[in-house]
Amino acid sequence: MLKSVLLVFGSKNFNNSIEEIKENLGYSLLFFNFNKPHTNVTPSVAGIIVDSQICENKANLEIINKFNKIPILLVQESNTNEKISFNEKISLPVFFLDLKKKITDIIAISKFNLNYIIKIKN
Repeated sequence: MLKSVLLVFGSKNFNNSIEEIKENLGYSLLFFNFNKPHTNVTPSVAGIIVDSQICENKANLEIINKFNKIPILLVQESNTNEKISFNEKISLPVFFLDLKKKITDIIAISKFNLNYIIKIKN
């Protein structure tokens, strides 16, 4: 069985941390390359994980907000002041099982609820 794909928008440290747990996460990971944004998009992405640190760059934020039809989990160290569309958020530090459950939940909800409300982070 093929694993679902998660698109990850993260800083180098965040991506390294996610890479370390990917085997136990149960998803294939695709790390977004902001230097070549046109080469990263695939229609098979089931969900998106966003590191709030990369939202500080307005150009990054504009790219992320274009993915409004795919469920987004915002992972934040503290409250961010950037405006980003997301479905759920989780604060760091986070337990692995909590992260995995959040990811699974947003993907499942989005599949069965076409009217899944997207929140805007203020």
